[in-house]
Amino acid sequence: IIEGRYLIARTLKFVKPGGSIFIAAENKAGGNRLVKIIQQFNVESSHQISKHKCRFVAFENIDIHEKDLENALQDGGLQEHHKTGLVTQAGLYGWDKIDTGSELLQQYIPSDLIGNIADFGCGYGYLSQKTLQQNTRIQKLYAMDADARALECAKRNLSRISNLEIDYIWADLTQSSDLPANLDTIIMNPPFHEGKKADSAIGVAFIKTASSCLKRGGALYMVANHHLPYEAVLHDCFSSHKLLCQEKGFKVFKTIK
Repeated sequence: IIEGRYLIARTLKFVKPGGSIFIAAENKAGGNRLVKIIQQFNVESSHQISKHKCRFVAFENIDIHEKDLENALQDGGLQEHHKTGLVTQAGLYGWDKIDTGSELLQQYIPSDLIGNIADFGCGYGYLSQKTLQQNTRIQKLYAMDADARALECAKRNLSRISNLEIDYIWADLTQSSDLPANLDTIIMNPPFHEGKKADSAIGVAFIKTASSCLKRGGALYMVANHHLPYEAVLHDCFSSHKLLCQEKGFKVFKTIK
């Protein structure tokens, strides 16, 4: 809801008075709340359609509540969250908390890492931050994510703690082309949803990409929900893999290429 209000507020902010706005969304992705959200800004829809489990609304940018608009922009924009102390933004995965899987994984990342490492699907940078704090011999970090908003948050968070050379790479990590190679270590908590639908194929693709980016003898540390069947692909892509722990609904692996 916060992200939806923010996006609509940005639209209202940049459309001239009297201008027309058209919005569509799946019901499960907030479409069934579109009318209520625009009403919060004192805007009424001039036309709406509900069909194919989606909602379409059309309205004009007239007589909006400026205070509500500014509040929505502030709530949904880049911010230092009071729970985590990290810069984040509504809409990012786990934006308002420390993800349980990532918190578990960081406990198993060693403190003697060296060379070039990457954080696959870095989000707002929690795992990268913890890893850099625990390791002083890392030469370079690659923070990678498919969401440009996440990279901007990670850049702000990591700049606070390290002068290390960091490359922020906007990339689809289900594809291995044009990514750094010969990495010493990769850490990752891969996504397993496409929208609202669980899809372990995303994690499988992340694992294959990680294998292609690591040097021989390089290590991957990853966490996954306990029910996701990644063991087979880990066996196929790496010379060895070890289950470090299984608790709190997650499992943590270390693999060697």
